[in-house]
Order: sequence, then C-alpha cells, then structure tokens
Amino acid sequence: MTRTAERRLWPPLAGILLLGLAVPACRNPQPDAPADARRTAAESTVPQTASAATGPFWPTYHGSPALDGAAEVSLSDSLEPVWRVEVDAGVWNTPVTGEDRVCVADTRGGIHALDWKGREVWSKSFTEPATTGTTPLPLSFDAPLALFDSTLIACAAGGEVYALDVANGSVRWMTDTDRPTLGTPNLSRTVVDGHARSRLFVLDQSAGALQCLDFDSGRLLWVSADVDRCDGSPAVNDAFVAYGSC
Repeated sequence: MTRTAERRLWPPLAGILLLGLAVPACRNPQPDAPADARRTAAESTVPQTASAATGPFWPTYHGSPALDGAAEVSLSDSLEPVWRVEVDAGVWNTPVTGEDRVCVADTRGGIHALDWKGREVWSKSFTEPATTGTTPLPLSFDAPLALFDSTLIACAAGGEVYALDVANGSVRWMTDTDRPTLGTPNLSRTVVDGHARSRLFVLDQSAGALQCLDFDSGRLLWVSADVDRCDGSPAVNDAFVAYGSC
C-alpha cells in the first residue's frame, strides 16, 4: 500500500490514538518473566509476548529490526478497545512500544509517551529553528518512530535525527543529516574486534543514500553512494542492511 493510500484510510482517526486488545481470555497465559529475562528481551529488540501489566515489545513500525512484522501472540477474531487518548494532531504512523511505554508522533511535531493504561507519561513538541520576528514551525515527523532499549529515535523530514530518553523525553543527542527521511530508522548490533558496536541506519528519501550513525552518540560514520529515491525502510540483521529504491 502506498503512503497516499494510507493517508486516505486514516483521517477518521486524526488526533486519536486508539488501542484495541483482545479480551484477556483469548491471550496465551504467560508467567511474569524475571527481571534478567525482561532486560534480555528488551536488549534483543525482538517483539515478545509480555504480561498484561506491560505489553509486547514492538520497536519499529513493522516489528523487529528485520521488519518481519511477526509477533508471538494469539488474538481473537474480535478486539475490544480498552482506552482511547486524544493527542494534539493527526497520527499517521504506527505506535512503537517497549516494556512500559507506548510512543507515537503526531503531524504537528509532537511526540507522546504513554503507559500501558493510556496515561500520558510525557509529551514534547519540536519546532524548526526560527529567525528573528518569525514564528517557529513544527517539525514534520513523517518517518515512523523506533524504540530500542531505552532510546526513542525520531527522524524529521528535514533530516534531523533525535535520540530521546523514553523515560522522560529528554534529548540524548540530535544530528542534522540535512537529508529528508521517510522510512523507519533501524538498529544493528555487531561485534568488531571483540567490541560491541551499535549502528543506527537512516535512509535518505530523496537520493536513496544509506546513512550510518553511532547509536550512542549520534555521530555520522559514513554515507553510501546515492542510488535513487527511496520511500521505504532498511531491514537489518547482524551482517547486512537491505532496502529497495523507488
């Protein structure tokens, strides 16, 4: 489905984040995992079945960094809404979730973090730099959010990449790539010369160049050659990054 088609389908939900969950009887019963196991699951960034007190891990708009869209959960044929939250503007992209957060961006530069009962934990608005005598314009977060461990990644259309602390919304770092982004950012973890390396991959929509950033600092490490416009998202594993151009 094209992005245009998606926008035609979603306007009735503009300004509303609605979660529908299966009735408890339809869930696979799962015992609460010990703390060490929960930390391991969060670090792996793979969607997991979790207790009703928290929720499933869904770090990108399409599940794991492989973008396979798969989750080990059983749902009934009919779902019941458990809560509804009004946000400041339209919501185009899928929320992402962690152990105790549901995160969503709106169309007016707002990013909102909720708990699994629908209560707002924090909300922040982001604007473009304003010149003297002008009103700051809201940033456009057209790309889906991504949540890895305790870091929420938000990419603005103008090329700004933000890393936020999902606990309180504070900015850990911001890098301006000066390249528009539409697809989800994605994360790869590898071991190089015995040292763990976390790399964030962001696609330039206009030219299809793949950008690699250090996940911890936001430092731009390298940019691939341009190929063609790319509205999609990079899928990653330990060895490869795969994506297609328009």
